[in-house]
Amino acid sequence: MNKRKTSGTKRTAKRKKKKSTSIFFIKLILILGLLYAAIFHTPVFKIRNIVVTGNNIVNAGSVADASGIIPGQHMFKINIKKSQANIEKIAFVSNAKIKYKFPNDINIIITEGSVMANVKFSGGFACVDKNLKVLEIAAKPVSFPVIEGINVQKSVVGEKITIDETDKFDIILLYIEILDKHGIISQFKKMKMDGYNLNMEMENGVKVKCGGNDDAEYKISALMECIKNSKNASIGTFDVTNPKRVVYSID
Repeated sequence: MNKRKTSGTKRTAKRKKKKSTSIFFIKLILILGLLYAAIFHTPVFKIRNIVVTGNNIVNAGSVADASGIIPGQHMFKINIKKSQANIEKIAFVSNAKIKYKFPNDINIIITEGSVMANVKFSGGFACVDKNLKVLEIAAKPVSFPVIEGINVQKSVVGEKITIDETDKFDIILLYIEILDKHGIISQFKKMKMDGYNLNMEMENGVKVKCGGNDDAEYKISALMECIKNSKNASIGTFDVTNPKRVVYSID
């Protein structure tokens, strides 16, 4: 008799437990369903405004269009990485970040690039930024160094220029970065590689022999000091291949 009661009690407990578990999962499904409906089928998370900041050259409307994001689109259905990549294809945009501003706004923050050098190729000059992205094609160079002695394979606005001998161009880019950091990049009108040695010419006609990429920062610092102490120098050549002993000679 007692065994029957015990067996019946266990079966009852199992049925209650099973029923309780079923109710729990039903409630969970209902909650998830309501949550899904609240997120994806209500206007709460639909984009209302697209705000573009950081642009001075690039048109805000062009940035918004390139992103592919439109008002009314659901915020969680945006492919952020793809939208950022599309924006960065715009010529003067070097970087783009997209951020949510809940509940309804999208902020697009861009960083604009600037011309650092002109690369001569058939048909004109490719005006490139520090990452070799072509910002524009011009018939005449803008007021930054013209790079010579580099063979251009492909030059398309909004894309990175394709060149031969990238290792040589890396040397030029290093010096461009240093000159820009010191705020004197616009004082140079020409940069040319002779093998793996860089030669430059300033706007006032003074020439500079830099050599390779070793001690590049030190070389430019030494050059600046010499120029500072030789304000009347408008001809001749500064040889900074050995920055510890800069040589100035009259051509």
